[in-house]
Amino acid sequence: MIYFIDEDATAFGAWLLELELRGREVETIANADAAFQMLCDMPADGERLVVIDVMLAVANPFTTQFPSERTDGSLETGLFLLRDLCEQNTQVFPHAAILLTNTTNETTRRSAVTMSRNLRVPLWEKSTIYSPVDFADRVDARLAELSAGRSR
Repeated sequence: MIYFIDEDATAFGAWLLELELRGREVETIANADAAFQMLCDMPADGERLVVIDVMLAVANPFTTQFPSERTDGSLETGLFLLRDLCEQNTQVFPHAAILLTNTTNETTRRSAVTMSRNLRVPLWEKSTIYSPVDFADRVDARLAELSAGRSR
């Protein structure tokens, strides 16, 4: 199962369709709150990958666990989602995660790069993914890496 967390997942429909054409199950999640609720207790069994957009929407700005004050004006909501998932579900996170960004904000970029390095989580720039096939190839390669790590 591939979880794609981005409030604008429809913009990446071709990417997700390519995964489905390759036989992958894909679930889109539109905001950080729904993603946390769904993934915090996700079991570690099976082949899973969670693609998290760095600049991510919340369900309700007044009741979210990811308020604007915590997430640098919502520019880093995906980073805080991943951090919270790592604390809540250590069997799955951080290894099953990928960070995805298109930020031009240098502070957000630095934060994403730092988290990526510290957690050893890939950080993919949307602008460097050239086609749906390229995206699906990256997903397949990451799943193969995770599978090889589990078999050791």
